[in-house]
Amino acid sequence: MSDHSKNLLYISKKPIIVFFILLSLAWIVPAINLMIHGQISSSIKLFLFGCAYLIALFIAQTFFKRMLILYQKNLDKSIKKSKGQKYLKNRRLSK
Repeated sequence: MSDHSKNLLYISKKPIIVFFILLSLAWIVPAINLMIHGQISSSIKLFLFGCAYLIALFIAQTFFKRMLILYQKNLDKSIKKSKGQKYLKNRRLSK
């Protein structure tokens, strides 16, 4: 089993897409409702706020995911290095 398949950071993008679609409905539905009731300026403001919020959330999520993946890679390297050093130390002690 590879490190990528064990790590939950490498999951498919489908749940993330579904999350953003459901979250965008919180702004799309009220914006359409405001537009139907003739409040077009409020509708546009709400829609633009929702878009800006989703973009900011997506950028933050992407940044944190990359940061966690890098941390995991460094942790894996450190663990492998530590195991190698323990093997060499035990080998020296057994001689």
